[in-house]
Amino acid sequence: MGDSAVIDLIKELPPKFYHLSFDNLFSSVPMFEEVSTIYMSGTGTMRQNRAQKCPLTDIKTMKKTDRGTMDFRSDPDTGFVIVRGDDNSVMIV
Repeated sequence: MGDSAVIDLIKELPPKFYHLSFDNLFSSVPMFEEVSTIYMSGTGTMRQNRAQKCPLTDIKTMKKTDRGTMDFRSDPDTGFVIVRGDDNSVMIV
């Protein structure tokens, strides 16, 4: 439900290029795909279960690394980049 509510609100914006920021309640791969189809971009933290099985280093392994360690995957076709980083805790951005 979160994705559709966000998309409905975004479609009400005047036509222009926007870069949107989302928290992990609304961030998901399908939502970012939908946002990109209406010529907008976005950034947000993402919950593990919404990363569409992206093959990032697992959380247990990341917790054993030094602070500041990152792993990422990118898709040249869409321009999407998903990053898992270890700061104070492990996160996906």
